[in-house]
Amino acid sequence: MEFSTSRHTAREHTHGVSVLAWNGIRLYSASKDTTIKEWDLNGNCLRSFTGHTRWIRCLVLTNGRMYSGSWDGSVREWDLNTGTCLRVFEDVHEGGVNSVILDDQGQRLYSGGEDGAICIHDLVIGDVVDRWEGSDPILALSSLGNLFVFASHSNGTLSLFDASNFELLETTVSSSSEATALAVVADRLYSANNDKTVREFDVDDWVAQRVFRGHLGFVASLVGSAGTSEGVDASRNTGPRLFSGDSSGTVKVWDLVTGSCLGTLRAFDGRSASSLCLVEEHNLLLVGGSNGEIKWFHLSDLPHSFAGSVGQPLPPASKVSNLPQHANDGFYGGGAVYPHFQQPYGQHPYSSAFHNQQQRYESSFGVQSHGNIVSTLSSAGRPPCHFFARGQCRNGDSCRFSHTNRAV
Repeated sequence: MEFSTSRHTAREHTHGVSVLAWNGIRLYSASKDTTIKEWDLNGNCLRSFTGHTRWIRCLVLTNGRMYSGSWDGSVREWDLNTGTCLRVFEDVHEGGVNSVILDDQGQRLYSGGEDGAICIHDLVIGDVVDRWEGSDPILALSSLGNLFVFASHSNGTLSLFDASNFELLETTVSSSSEATALAVVADRLYSANNDKTVREFDVDDWVAQRVFRGHLGFVASLVGSAGTSEGVDASRNTGPRLFSGDSSGTVKVWDLVTGSCLGTLRAFDGRSASSLCLVEEHNLLLVGGSNGEIKWFHLSDLPHSFAGSVGQPLPPASKVSNLPQHANDGFYGGGAVYPHFQQPYGQHPYSSAFHNQQQRYESSFGVQSHGNIVSTLSSAGRPPCHFFARGQCRNGDSCRFSHTNRAV
């Protein structure tokens, strides 16, 4: 099933929209045109923020402040009351800044860049206090409270960090190409990939769960909702859902209980759905495009089938292997168009070396890939639980991995 009717389209940006962010009152959009714009819910542009000299790739909002990262190599802090730039963190990365996130207290900012580094900024003292060096560009960051920080890399791998000391805990393979976006929904991590898939990972034990297939373009953006009765479209009491936008201009809606595609939004024709924002209290899905447009979709306008499972939680990880595989329900045909951010990023061929790396991962963590579901090995030969070894496993006796003491 496909749906394409939006309530409003805004055309103030002159180049692609990189990111959309909502702070409970206003919408903020950042663009390749080097500006940030503020909007009301009716789609009226209220003001612009200027100062960056190159593509603005990321935004994060907290307590009357906004932080933006740009390919000019800087991170800027803005006062949302006055619209002024309060300070600039310059030369924090050797190259562009692709992602910024905040800790729960709003005191530490994490920035990931083209140089493969993640910088930790102490916002109280106004300086970089720690730095992790990697070899591949960081494309996206996400977090689970103050427990973990996640990073996606241009080579298709994902990294898991302990937020308390920023120790690298695990690295795994998400895709044979770029892992472009991350989202955390109900303690599950979802990664968007340039191989046209979305992959699900169990945060507790860092094991791949399901693969969501059907996109005809590279997946560029993700947003999700736990979907309680107070969540998305409360009148329908929907279950947990994930929205994924791709380079062909479509947004797919996934039921995270069953893993099925509920339907497809045709947001743009031949342009990437490069950014998504869910305004749950107003039942709005906002979609930014590589053509500079922002479209407002009201979830009450969507067909009833988009509601998905009613009031049900995500299936436990131990049950994922029993879920059925789903056909491409509601998929729309059409040629794929590369994301607007595809250059200068290159495609990473699925080389034999990389394939061997994925096989080593599957062997070490006891998983085997079968179609679009990643199933686990039997409990008789359970691999050791890496989180139990660190005293961090939250599954207790129900954990699918062995709780034997071993050095990490």
